[in-house]
Amino acid sequence: LRVFINQATCLVFWGNSKVNAQADFIEPMSKDLFLSDNNRAALFYEQESNPKHLEVKPIKMNDLWSFQNNGSFEFSLPDIEAPIYAFAKRPRRYSDRDYIWSGEIYSEEGQLLGDVVFAQEKDKKFGRINIGDRRFIIRDLGTELDDDQVLIEIDKEKIVGRYYQDEVFEEEDVLMGPNDGDNEEVESCDAIISILILYSQEVLDAGIDYEQEAILGVADLNTALAESAIPNTNVSAEIAGYELLEGYEEMGNAIAVRSQLEQNPNIPALRDLEMNIMPIWLSCSKSWISFQMVCN
Repeated sequence: LRVFINQATCLVFWGNSKVNAQADFIEPMSKDLFLSDNNRAALFYEQESNPKHLEVKPIKMNDLWSFQNNGSFEFSLPDIEAPIYAFAKRPRRYSDRDYIWSGEIYSEEGQLLGDVVFAQEKDKKFGRINIGDRRFIIRDLGTELDDDQVLIEIDKEKIVGRYYQDEVFEEEDVLMGPNDGDNEEVESCDAIISILILYSQEVLDAGIDYEQEAILGVADLNTALAESAIPNTNVSAEIAGYELLEGYEEMGNAIAVRSQLEQNPNIPALRDLEMNIMPIWLSCSKSWISFQMVCN
């Protein structure tokens, strides 16, 4: 038994955390074998040619539940020799082939390295990994083959600040909530936000799987809501559906996009007001994806 202590967190690892004969949760694949299928090869080269992708590697993302034990499991990444330990924070398992697993990752010494989201939607397995200053995306290429995932390292210098670099923000007053910061007790709030995902034709033309992007984005939203420290609040979000917003042209600036979408006359018609659906926009610019909240 190995025990690592990091500040107030006690991490316990059993000597053999794998419960089956698979090599690893994220298993490297032979590039030659991966490219032997023409359809899979074409999709691979499409990802490899993206200027925001530092490196693309073929992998096999195995069954998470075969590795997890009491909410934790060990895995490794190509080019990172040390093992990585993942601990669940928000695991949601709807079935063996439908889950979202969010958690934190630690080194063998118990140092917090970052966070992860792994997901499966029927035959598609995908996820994202933030480790140190590196960001990885696991994408399912959507072929008929089981082993069609790629591990992509993102060039963060080409995406950070891209939307906001020309904008100036003014400091806003802090909203204390319904009691304006006094000591009166606030009623608890339990709610589920139903989200309608909107996307443009450009997202489709870029070959982006909007369902994978949306599921990972909403998982991050739920983590942010859970860790927001808002008192007496238990709020989470779920995807209600996906809709193509026809006739819309991408603008590439997040603030301008949000302002235009708020005034778009087609969006209210896509909402079911009785279900209290909140539209969220999936924006694509040069094969990158972002989220915009549409409040109308």
